[in-house]
Amino acid sequence: MTTPAGRHDDLERSLRELLDKQAIREVCLIYARATERRDAEALATVFHDDAIYEHFQAPPARANGSAREFADKMVAEMRAAPIKVKGLMIPSTLVELEGDVAFAESLGLSLNPMEINGEQVTYLRTLRYLDRFERRDGEWRIAHRIVLHGGYERFEAAAPSPFVEHFAPGGRVSPTPTTCSTRCGNGCVPRPYPPPVSDRGRSTPTADVGGPHVVPVRRHLEEARRRVLPGIL
Repeated sequence: MTTPAGRHDDLERSLRELLDKQAIREVCLIYARATERRDAEALATVFHDDAIYEHFQAPPARANGSAREFADKMVAEMRAAPIKVKGLMIPSTLVELEGDVAFAESLGLSLNPMEINGEQVTYLRTLRYLDRFERRDGEWRIAHRIVLHGGYERFEAAAPSPFVEHFAPGGRVSPTPTTCSTRCGNGCVPRPYPPPVSDRGRSTPTADVGGPHVVPVRRHLEEARRRVLPGIL
């Protein structure tokens, strides 16, 4: 029979886990918000100062002592990309806690209006974020993030995108977007998406990270750290 003290301990442990998972979830949401707004100050709060970042379109990178400088570089690369604005949603995050370390897998949905060869097109992508979080000085941040590419679809715009006009008037990101609609159903024509950069020979993390549980994410991240760290220290 569980004693009142035991029930209290169980409740406290469960509450602590919920609070930790919510803190981690909020970090993922801040990343999405900072990416949409190209906000380096907010983006810097997501990563530890020695964080590793692997994106399927680029070689692995490391913060090297300053999350803010790392975030500034990421935002500069975003501004130089052909994407006029990026709508990024994180609808789900699965978290496994291990003391001051956590492993998370998040689904991302990315809406990317852009101009290619003078043509206005919109890409709808699915992404997966595999994260190693670490709690340092009581704060959860990302120590290692891997971004994997999932499915994608390309659409020709039937009309100027209100998403771009309201979210980024004149091609500049607004801090207070008012509209995120792409007016689906107005005759957009789906076309095959060109192969991602990773399919054309550049570095990309690959592994089986599927399944109903987050354990493969931990294994994949541990293998990635052993592979990546020697090359970027």
